[in-house]
Amino acid sequence: MLSNSLAVMKRQRNELNLPELPLYGRSDLRSLYDRMKIISVEEPTFFEKNGEIIEIRAHHAGHVAGAISLELIYNSKCIFFTGDVLFSDLCTLDGAQLPINPVDVLVMETTRGGADRPPTKKRELEMTRLLEDILRTLTGGGSVLIPVFALGRMQEILVVLDEARKNKSIPTSPVFCSGLGMDLVNHMHQISQNYKGVRFSRKVLRSLGAQPLPRKINPGDSPPMQGIYLVSSGMLVEHTPSYMLAASMLGDDRNSILFVGFCDPSTPGGKLLQSKQGECFSFEAINIQQKINATVEQYDLSGHADRDELLRFAESVSPKTIILHHGDPDARSWFSQQFQKKDITILDPEPLIEYDF
Repeated sequence: MLSNSLAVMKRQRNELNLPELPLYGRSDLRSLYDRMKIISVEEPTFFEKNGEIIEIRAHHAGHVAGAISLELIYNSKCIFFTGDVLFSDLCTLDGAQLPINPVDVLVMETTRGGADRPPTKKRELEMTRLLEDILRTLTGGGSVLIPVFALGRMQEILVVLDEARKNKSIPTSPVFCSGLGMDLVNHMHQISQNYKGVRFSRKVLRSLGAQPLPRKINPGDSPPMQGIYLVSSGMLVEHTPSYMLAASMLGDDRNSILFVGFCDPSTPGGKLLQSKQGECFSFEAINIQQKINATVEQYDLSGHADRDELLRFAESVSPKTIILHHGDPDARSWFSQQFQKKDITILDPEPLIEYDF
């Protein structure tokens, strides 16, 4: 992932005229790898310096393969970092398995604190809606573009498509895959052999008959083959396969562009989701405009726990102090209001400010 980000930054330096990029180089990565220490999940790791000891325990956090929550014990105090956490099981990944022990300080993500999830937006119902839209598009003679995050979401959607085809929920159709996610397919397969929390096999590619992208995809022209295009980036970042394909598919009302993850409003994907049918959409990086004729939809398949789930977890570990992070201001504000009703110190920290607790 770090190596791929380096390649992206090098490209952006020229495209966007950002001379400060890249923020690191190959030598930095080599130096970093030498400093990495792999720790086991659930087993304590001890670090000692100058007679002082810190105990660290990693806990499976759901979200994506490899995500952990981190428990630190120092001077008889326990600090617990949730990190990004998802309690629900996915078809490729177990939900978070966090200990319910009292902690002194809880550092908690607040991503979904800004709004409750409506009953009609439950993950199972959203996945059903996705498959129904894929079925409608394919039977109508169109193609489906599913922009995906390379880590986690691509592998999850591959399994979902394979199961749906076996259940005859969607017809047999070519499936095209590309991008960093294909490298991570092999990585997740290897992880699943040694880690019980991950369930994924690269055999799904053979089962689906997954193919690389057709060579001749000209932005603005229809794709040479009808099918399902499962490619990154998930937010249609400029010059990525999903960006080029969107420029090819947006003008045809038989096609669908189906977003299965979050899109920052400032990205091309976010801007497309804010646009209306019939408007012209500009793919500025390649100087192409397309009328929005294709179906454009987004599905709530977040890799983050709902706010009520996070609230229940926080209450279960009885923290004396809660530090809110990784959420928009309205999300952090909602949690702050909930915890103010209890005898808990709440910190909504500001950058570059030092806090004592």
